[in-house]
Amino acid sequence: MQIDFIEEYPTEGNLKKLSFVRFPASLYLGCKNIDDFLKLKNKIKTAYKNIKEIIYWPILEKSEGYWLSAFTKTRAIKRVLKEIADASESFPILWDAELPVLNPKLFITELFNISENKKLITSTLQNQNPKHPLIVAEVPRNRLTKIVFENSATSFSFTNYHRMDMLYSSALKVPDKENYLRTKIRENKKKYQKYSVALGLIGLGEDKTASIISPQDLDQDLHVTKEEGIREVAFYRLGGLNEEYLKVIEKYL
Repeated sequence: MQIDFIEEYPTEGNLKKLSFVRFPASLYLGCKNIDDFLKLKNKIKTAYKNIKEIIYWPILEKSEGYWLSAFTKTRAIKRVLKEIADASESFPILWDAELPVLNPKLFITELFNISENKKLITSTLQNQNPKHPLIVAEVPRNRLTKIVFENSATSFSFTNYHRMDMLYSSALKVPDKENYLRTKIRENKKKYQKYSVALGLIGLGEDKTASIISPQDLDQDLHVTKEEGIREVAFYRLGGLNEEYLKVIEKYL
């Protein structure tokens, strides 16, 4: 199983956690622009030889939507797309398809832009540049809500792309988390061109009310993903990595 890490806040302290990583891994790196990403990418590659690939995760201002959806400000989507198109260096991109819950007023102010934004996002996913392949991070949806999220461009009717399901069991409000993980993985693993999962949370993000996963529960999640044939798992977030988590993770390499 390939083990990767996601880091939303690439501070010196958080990136130092890469010294714990004693095996080849990839890193999803959250940055506000490509210039910042490339500087950090080169620095990390020099300092940490086990990091084989670094993926650009474009993060917007909260006023713009923070993540990418049909409710994100159009100019922010266009800026991200132009930056990617203008980049001469090749690298993968994490397309974080989530609603702007950190700035709910965008659900009103951007209402008349969702059609244009959806077209922009859909076209980007369906016409990918080979120099910048996209990994699309999505929250799994049930059949009843899927059409709503398709209209907001955080879920998609087509499947010819690399999908990463965000299966953060510590944040789930379901009685049987193991069954939920198995069900979602089985629904999606054969459906998409490429499929991987993100597990956690081993570190908090913008939602400070969320819970951190225990090493025991992380072990269970990894056991499920291995049994279901998942070959690539990413952990949110690198900054929460410690020896306890590593002991669990290294069992599944």
